[in-house]
Amino acid sequence: MRTPQLSTISLTKREIGAAAALAVLLALVMHWPLPLHIGSDVPKDLGDPLPQAWQIAWGGHALQHQLGDYWQSNMYWPLDNSLAFSDALAGYAPFGLIGEGFEAAIARYDLLFLFAYALAFLGTYLLARELRVSRPAAAVAGVAFAYAPWRLEQDGHLHVLSSGGIPLALFLLLRGYRRDRPGTVLAGWLVAAWQISLGFTLGLQVAYLLGALGLAGLIWSWRRRRPLPPPVLAATLCGVIAVAATAALLSRPYMQVLDDHPEAHRTRAQVAGLSPPVRSFIAAPEQNLIWGKATKPVRDELSSVPEQTLFPGIAILALALLGVAGPPLTRRLRWGLGLAALACAVLSLGLTEHGGALLHPYQLLFDLAPGWSGVRVPGRLTTLTSLALALLAAAGADRLAGGVVRRRSAAVCEPLPP
Repeated sequence: MRTPQLSTISLTKREIGAAAALAVLLALVMHWPLPLHIGSDVPKDLGDPLPQAWQIAWGGHALQHQLGDYWQSNMYWPLDNSLAFSDALAGYAPFGLIGEGFEAAIARYDLLFLFAYALAFLGTYLLARELRVSRPAAAVAGVAFAYAPWRLEQDGHLHVLSSGGIPLALFLLLRGYRRDRPGTVLAGWLVAAWQISLGFTLGLQVAYLLGALGLAGLIWSWRRRRPLPPPVLAATLCGVIAVAATAALLSRPYMQVLDDHPEAHRTRAQVAGLSPPVRSFIAAPEQNLIWGKATKPVRDELSSVPEQTLFPGIAILALALLGVAGPPLTRRLRWGLGLAALACAVLSLGLTEHGGALLHPYQLLFDLAPGWSGVRVPGRLTTLTSLALALLAAAGADRLAGGVVRRRSAAVCEPLPP
């Protein structure tokens, strides 16, 4: 994952602190009045939030009392590995050590819900800054990713909302490899391992993303004949081992569940039933104040609204298109992000019961790529689409701001009429 030695920005502790404070403030304001009811209310609905609050509570209990039997929960007793019947949010288990009882479980869930939004903003802000956009533009990237319209429909799915580790890991890795800092590189890999520990809904995407970027980095390093310094190489090897070990340890109970319950295997018909049609990209969540009512006819035609509402946002898309067209990002990066957003958008459409890989490229993942046959909702690949669009939107915001400044400067410098 070696990257060119481009000119880099200086991130001070003060700026990071200010960005973190802004991330928390936005999370509180955007989900008001939830902060007034921590421990008594849950966001969205009572469907998934309550079981997920229990999962986190169970994780804390297991860490204290049965670490060796972490996956043997009291749910669906006496079936084995019952915690692996869904994404277990194992990475949040340490929070389950805090407090006891129902109210504490709900309070933990509420706080982690707000934390997930704050981390999504902060991680994307830092990644955008490392890509050399201005502070206001980086804030645009953070908002575009953390508060993309489609995420409103996922407010009951903490394992989908908890995506902030993806941009944060990319930021640390990019910064570490650019500056030959082994500690930062290792931190990036460890954050990626933690993101995977939250569940394979996003963890699988992280693993394949890092694999693709790592391969691209190796090719670049080989072509430029710039091998990694030994300390950075050692940190990389340790990080890769940590990610691989995390994925292997977490996948083991899930594989055992599939062996014990063959009916749990995803069929093509099941995945096709939850695969979104193209019109899903113009279906906004009902809660969206601007586009919710306007896109209701489209939303009403969807067979599964929570899994098929993928509206990226008109402003985000417009800024992203402006960002593809020119600086401040390099042309290679702009086109790379644009192609990545397009590819992930196409893959997020999933597959149909009848159709080839030419029309439905997701079939290649489903048939050939390890792990993807277990994914229930292809539309959640929109997470990576949204991240690429957010970074491009930051570049577009920088271009837009630069154009305004240039026009104002030209107006100021115009000679006065005689």
